[in-house]
Amino acid sequence: MDLRLVLHISCLLISTNSLRFLQIADFHYDPDYNSNGVAAQMCHEQKNSTKTKKLGEFGDYLCDSPAKLVENAVQAAAKTLAEPDLLLWTGDNIPHIDEYTEEYVRSALTFTTNQIKKNFPKTTVLPTLGNHDISPSNQFGENDKVYEITADLWAHWLKEEEKKTYLYGGYYSREINGEQFLVLNTNLYYVYDKRNFSDPADPAGQFEFTKKALAQAQSNNQTAHIIAHIPPGLYDRVPNIKWFTDEYNKQFLDIIRAYKDTIKLLIFGHHHGDTFHVIRDSNDSPINVAYISPAVTPWYSGLGLGANNPSFRVFDYNLESKEVTNVYTYNVNLTALNDNPSTPWTLEYSFKDAYGIPDFSPQSFHNLVEGFSKNETLFGTYMLYNTVSTDGSLPNSTIKQAQICSLNHADYDKYSVCISGALSKICSIFSIFFMMMLIML
Repeated sequence: MDLRLVLHISCLLISTNSLRFLQIADFHYDPDYNSNGVAAQMCHEQKNSTKTKKLGEFGDYLCDSPAKLVENAVQAAAKTLAEPDLLLWTGDNIPHIDEYTEEYVRSALTFTTNQIKKNFPKTTVLPTLGNHDISPSNQFGENDKVYEITADLWAHWLKEEEKKTYLYGGYYSREINGEQFLVLNTNLYYVYDKRNFSDPADPAGQFEFTKKALAQAQSNNQTAHIIAHIPPGLYDRVPNIKWFTDEYNKQFLDIIRAYKDTIKLLIFGHHHGDTFHVIRDSNDSPINVAYISPAVTPWYSGLGLGANNPSFRVFDYNLESKEVTNVYTYNVNLTALNDNPSTPWTLEYSFKDAYGIPDFSPQSFHNLVEGFSKNETLFGTYMLYNTVSTDGSLPNSTIKQAQICSLNHADYDKYSVCISGALSKICSIFSIFFMMMLIML
């Protein structure tokens, strides 16, 4: 056989087995961003302000995303990967402001939805909601109006058979290439969600739905993936900041453990920083990895993590091995973009090249975190990428330990054991200050 034909067939086989997923997280689009605004007031225009210096047209590190940044980010993503095999849009489209209305949510979601539709007209998109994508923020329940609003906005993406669970609880599942994608509404488990559920042990029946879907996938010898906004586990840059309530975190992790041979990808947003959690079984062995993508918004939350440059992410996934083969993060320097609107988005880093890992197995991530503990240069690399190349400075040893514990343990009890010695002196101080700040996230 002709060598060129062999090579051509080989390339076709490789391309058939390899998929590319694009993830866009946390737009936090702010229609009231104003270059004449005040940075300390979310870049909103203030009456009687004496400020003379203009803010950047594409945003400010103290504020959420203006329309120009959202447009620029989605256009850059489309230039980078014009036709991804799948676009994972992991929520949070509303800015970090108080007392916005349902109509405000509809308007903001319409704008961001239209940007995705315009730039990715042929792409399969799996959208999910973030904790800010409802009025009031964080208060998700059953049969919420926002589910109806987004089911209409996303009618070209959601299949008819998916709408029953979506309209009830904001979640659904989709079979793609013979694999199951569970798109979940983990905002239901958020510590700040105070809604009353018909079954408090299983908000909107999502745990039962997840277990049934995974059991069916297991029975069919299928691989399954979980896509959502808020991840299980704790925040990485500040000690003892939990996302889920204790019981919901335990249930979520128990499901992952029960179906450890079925679940492959766990993909989230919410943190705004670039990080991950190693998921472990009851014997503390690594069984999965929760990938947590950095945000488009550059907003400085005050939660230990400073501002970040806008970013998006691409996953290379092999259909045959059922494994991630690389993760690429793209970003733009916001200061440079404001100075020159033609500034391109570029590859910030390739995960495999930056960290030198042999593969993307849970064990390799366990070993990587061990490397962070022992090698300050390696940990410095993580810190730089954690802030999307805005700040690579190393924290003090106590805060570093908090980060290591967060990376290593999504389980609250295991995290507490990990961190108890290092943080005994400062936990009470952080609890008072940062729990107040967390309400903003």
